[in-house]
Amino acid sequence: MLMIIGHHIIVHGLGLKNISEPGFISDNTTYSQIIFNSILAIAVNSYVFISGYFGIKFKTSTIFSFIIQAVSYSVIIKLIFVYINPNDFSYLYIIKAFFPISNNTWWFITNYIGLYFLAPFLNEGIKNICKNQATILILGLILLNCFSSFIFGGISKSGYHIFSFILIYLLGRFTNIHKIEIRYAKTVLTFSTFIISITGITLLYIKKSNLVWQLFYYNNPFILISAISLFFIFNNYKIKANNLINKVAATTLGIYMIHDHPLVRDFIAQIVKDSKAHFSKIEFISFIILFALCIFISGSMVELMRKRVYETGLSKLKTFNIIDKFL
Repeated sequence: MLMIIGHHIIVHGLGLKNISEPGFISDNTTYSQIIFNSILAIAVNSYVFISGYFGIKFKTSTIFSFIIQAVSYSVIIKLIFVYINPNDFSYLYIIKAFFPISNNTWWFITNYIGLYFLAPFLNEGIKNICKNQATILILGLILLNCFSSFIFGGISKSGYHIFSFILIYLLGRFTNIHKIEIRYAKTVLTFSTFIISITGITLLYIKKSNLVWQLFYYNNPFILISAISLFFIFNNYKIKANNLINKVAATTLGIYMIHDHPLVRDFIAQIVKDSKAHFSKIEFISFIILFALCIFISGSMVELMRKRVYETGLSKLKTFNIIDKFL
């Protein structure tokens, strides 16, 4: 999640996402942005791969919790910004806040919930076919996602699509079921990120900046390889169960919803832009690191408070046997 925050600071705050636009003006920092983003952009794919590796266990209560979480943040954040700027108020504006998943407020959440509904089918499907068949099917999906879509803009276009999520999820299940590992994960990760970085720097140098952003598509095969390698680096470590890690980890989805809500995202981006003009390069790098940590910590604390309120309300509903009628 820290990697995702850093990625968003670079692409939105520093404007790297606009690199494919005709009026984009690069400077010396653009090269370093490409390098850092080559490392950070792999986090979303890694998150989906983790879900596939360990397998999503479908629960109606979890879906209910996802929806409550998304609606809570969507409505509260919009109300806060309406309070700050009353001119933005309209009934339609508030009504839409109650449907963040349908409105695609967070592209990741909408696609991930879609994946959550499909997970039981995917789990059973890959479990009941032989390794050779599964290999052929997954290779076909890789061809469609990492060649047809990445190069020609096919089904999943830039990889911000449930089709890409399905492939990554199945890769996770496949590697777990058949005990497949990347033996030299650190080397593979280093090589993949180097390829992305050097290609991006070269394209920028030869004035082909319109192609640089395509390197960060989530269906770029090197982005996907890097994400899987990152997982296996940590999978090889034997870390004992830790209550603090588990408690903080449980807040990461909330951190994502808070900081990547469009209104908050624009607010964060403006802070980054304003800060860049007032700090030296070294000071600015230090500021970005501390800022990312502050977003993570404050987001985690807010999510912990939300969970406590939610759990208190849920326990009261259970007391009156209201929730049991739905779950």
